[in-house]
Amino acid sequence: MDNVSVELEDPSLEIGLYPGIKVHGMAGSTYVLQYQDTLATNSWITLQTLTLNQSPTLLFDTNGLQNPRRVYRVIKQP
Repeated sequence: MDNVSVELEDPSLEIGLYPGIKVHGMAGSTYVLQYQDTLATNSWITLQTLTLNQSPTLLFDTNGLQNPRRVYRVIKQP
């Protein structure tokens, strides 16, 4: 993973980076968002189940900040 440097000229300005997932799909469709903290296993953990009200929908995983190698997958439900 590459390091990123940001310089702020205005000390009152704050920038935060958060893991986000953009889901494109049909409105009304249901999806399961899962993650793993390592690819060494195949142990997916469900983060949430969502039904799209609009497409795309942007989701944030603020708990993902604790593990910068977290990977995600989205599975459409029948």
